[in-house]
Amino acid sequence: MRVYSALLAVFFMVVGFNTHAQSPKVVQGLLRDSLSRVVSGATVEFIDGKDTLKTGASVGGVFTFNNVKSDKFKLRVVSLGFEPFEQEYTFRQGSLDSWFLR
Repeated sequence: MRVYSALLAVFFMVVGFNTHAQSPKVVQGLLRDSLSRVVSGATVEFIDGKDTLKTGASVGGVFTFNNVKSDKFKLRVVSLGFEPFEQEYTFRQGSLDSWFLR
C-alpha cells in the first residue's frame, strides 16, 4: 500500500462578510497525490466533536462541505491504495484560508 502523501489543498471560505463566530462557512478541498495526479473517489469525513459528515471526492478530486458552523474540526481522507490521512483545522475569523499538505 502506498503512503497517503497526497497533496491536499483545503480551502476554507467564510460565506459572506459577517464576522459573527457562528456564521456558516464552506470547507472545500482538492485531492492530489505526490505526483500531482487527481485522487478521485476518496471518502472525506468532516468530524466536529461527536458529529461526522461524509462525502466522496468527485472525478476531479474535489470535495465540499457547506454550512459549516464550527471553527475547529478534523478532516479524514480514505482512498483505496493510500494510507488514511487525518488533520485538525481551525478557522480564523473573517478569513479565507488555504492549506497545502503533503
